[in-house]
Amino acid sequence: MEQHVESDSDVAGILTGKLKWTQGMEPNQEASAQILDYLEMQERNHLPTSMADIQAKYQKKPYGWREIDIAAIVAELIAAQKLVLKYGGVIISPSDKKIIDYLRKKTEIDKAIIAFKVAPPTALIKKCREFLSEYHNCTLGAIPDDEAGLIRYITEKFDTERAVLQGRIAKEYAFSAYPGKNVVENGIKLCEKLLAQKNDSIALLKKAVELQDDFLDFSEDISDVDTFFRIQREIFDRAKAQTELVNTEKEYFQTESDAIAAISKIKEILAMPKPYKRISELPELVQTIQNGYAKLLVQKREEVISEIQAAMGEFHQTADVKQSDIVQRADAAFIEKRTAAEHAEKLTTLDAMKIQIGNIRQQYLQKLLVVAEPNIDTVTMNRSTICHTMQLKSEADIDQYVAEIKKILLQKLDGHDVLHII
Repeated sequence: MEQHVESDSDVAGILTGKLKWTQGMEPNQEASAQILDYLEMQERNHLPTSMADIQAKYQKKPYGWREIDIAAIVAELIAAQKLVLKYGGVIISPSDKKIIDYLRKKTEIDKAIIAFKVAPPTALIKKCREFLSEYHNCTLGAIPDDEAGLIRYITEKFDTERAVLQGRIAKEYAFSAYPGKNVVENGIKLCEKLLAQKNDSIALLKKAVELQDDFLDFSEDISDVDTFFRIQREIFDRAKAQTELVNTEKEYFQTESDAIAAISKIKEILAMPKPYKRISELPELVQTIQNGYAKLLVQKREEVISEIQAAMGEFHQTADVKQSDIVQRADAAFIEKRTAAEHAEKLTTLDAMKIQIGNIRQQYLQKLLVVAEPNIDTVTMNRSTICHTMQLKSEADIDQYVAEIKKILLQKLDGHDVLHII
């Protein structure tokens, strides 16, 4: 025993390669050879060897090595990829935080099995490299042909791929139901299945070959998803926004058959698991809806402006010279509404204006017509509440209709001196 260690951090440094020995030479070569010879003998006799067996043998005479130094020598051999440590049948990575316990802790070393590292068969490396070359669309020469380089390539590439896919789930799918989420999730699962074997070189290469068809299928599926986010998402978003806007005003579209058909087709495409081939249909469908909406908007705007013009004309005809200030205020209010109507872009906004215009009209007519007089009880009534829609076919129908109006007016006048209809 030529070189000694003093702490767990020294053993961890050996495992990770951070501890550099003096003179740049590998120490304890004779001690390492002794342990390797012992393991070869155990293997010939088909006997498993635990870390507890190694500790027990080399702490006794004639060796008398310290427990921590024995752990350090085994750590050197693991770092040199000559040995592996298995716990629960799983190869433990040198970077695993628990490996120090498996090398030293009395309650763990009996369950830690030390064995020779078995090199992967050449044929397995060949198959794996061919798969990776196809999957990553690169030449075979770009894939390492040595075991250590190949294992590092696989773990780094697929760990990065998993992180990218997880980032897409968190970013792209967090707030919108875009297509392809199941494809991305499947890719994450495939990466995790592969990376679960990263501590065992042979198991990792075998798993890569076993999953190659699944990965190649995933590669085709994720290509559509990548194209969607690169080119088609903006079109998808516009179509979705258009249907959401229409949904808030759907009652206006009852008679617009072209727009209704377009809305139905858009919803059908947006709900498809794989809408990629039909997304090119969306712009024309959106335009159909927008054309229908623009037509309805023009009609509604004309209705509102007509009501404004009618109300303004009524004021000018009703008012006398002394009431010009009231007319001016009314005109200003209506002109403001007309400007708003000319710039309104939503049907619901224009409908709300019709109610507002009616209120303005009633307020100012009341100022024009209802003059406060002492000892006279005055009541007002909106003329739109007096008459209702009805089909009249005879004189009797007209008499009945007029009688109903008379009844309404008398009920309103009852108990008052004057009824103003405005």
